[in-house]
Amino acid sequence: MKWIPLYVALLVVGTLSPFTFRCVPADWSFDPEALDLLANLLLFVPLGWCLRRHPLAAIVLAACVSLGIEWAQTWILRTASPWDVAMNAMGAGFGALIAPALARRGIEVPLPRHLAPALSVLLVGLLAGAGLLAYQVPSNTLAEWDRGHSLALGAEPDSSRPWLGTIGGFEIHDRAQGGSLVLGGTFVPHPGEDGSTVEPNGNCALRINGQLEERALGLEPAPEGLELTGIPLILPEEAAQAVYTACSRSGELMVRATFRTDSDNLRSQGRILTLSGGPERRCLTVGWRDGRLVFRVRTRGTGPNGTSPQIITSQPVLDGSGWYSVRATFDGAWSRTHVGDGFWWNPGFEDRCVGEVLMPLSQSPTLVGNAISLTACLAALAATLLLRCLRAKRLAATLGGVAACGILIVMGAVTWLPGWPLRVALPAVIVAIVAGCGPALPNRN
Repeated sequence: MKWIPLYVALLVVGTLSPFTFRCVPADWSFDPEALDLLANLLLFVPLGWCLRRHPLAAIVLAACVSLGIEWAQTWILRTASPWDVAMNAMGAGFGALIAPALARRGIEVPLPRHLAPALSVLLVGLLAGAGLLAYQVPSNTLAEWDRGHSLALGAEPDSSRPWLGTIGGFEIHDRAQGGSLVLGGTFVPHPGEDGSTVEPNGNCALRINGQLEERALGLEPAPEGLELTGIPLILPEEAAQAVYTACSRSGELMVRATFRTDSDNLRSQGRILTLSGGPERRCLTVGWRDGRLVFRVRTRGTGPNGTSPQIITSQPVLDGSGWYSVRATFDGAWSRTHVGDGFWWNPGFEDRCVGEVLMPLSQSPTLVGNAISLTACLAALAATLLLRCLRAKRLAATLGGVAACGILIVMGAVTWLPGWPLRVALPAVIVAIVAGCGPALPNRN
């Protein structure tokens, strides 16, 4: 019973890490995998062992806890499955039933004869394996962008993927959370800085050599916006070069656009804004397919067409009922799409996240999923228990476990995931504290 706090800490870390959240919940998976089934069976055996006097209560409690965990996993970077709930409940029942059988036969679970050396080998192996992760995940920089691509509105530069409708405005920024405006234009009457109504003249704001300038880029808006007739509106080369220079340097971007079209156009494919060399080569694209938003960004990992992975929202989010404002962002790891009704510059406008993908997770799911977080926790646990075996003080053992996680982060295993050092370190610190406060393990020779 004295190790229950450590078991609970490992259970939380193992099922809910990494502590990062989706903007929309993922669907449940109904496809069982043999290794996953076995892991979920063994995961709740200790719970059943602790409640061996009440097998039915162990099964019910395990099912309830597992159901809560699976619901939480729909909002984090994990896969929820009813098979997990079933196997967790079976594992608790198995643990409750096997404990009396082992006790009647006088069987005990022995500790390793050389626990300290075993923990030392485990710790070194975990740190070495984690260090290799940094070299297995594709780099998601924008350094692969092609300077020869064209920036177009309303269709691909070769006139494929056209649509009929109106663009009210667009912007491209060099950061996912805004940053500096690189290129943008508004083609419908809109409020100015002093609150008065500004009539559009077709000019765009363009950042050249760090300075934002107003340029006439050949766009001629009608009274209700920039009309699209099925022919791509290709912007001058200086506009494409400005976008290329700013975004390839920052490694991030944000694209905003407001537009309207009818439901007939939404039943096919359309390009709102694209920086590309044709349907199979691009730097970035925002558009739709059958009413679903599409967002592609070319990186070293996603390939020349930006499709591995790409965002195509799981459900149609456009129905042709009026003006839409879309926002697509890329921060070096996450791609996200948002949509809202009306113009984004209007007071009170709100959009909602409708699609997202974590690039490294999609490209290397085994390595990036929860593997890096669990590796950090196991390294912290191994270091803490090793120091406890060597009769170290609780504080020293805890600090040693935290240091093991710190070594992993310093090695660069999470540098390609913005904000993840904290998400990796926090669970490992929790495990180190709980293990450090527990009883010492004997080093039997």
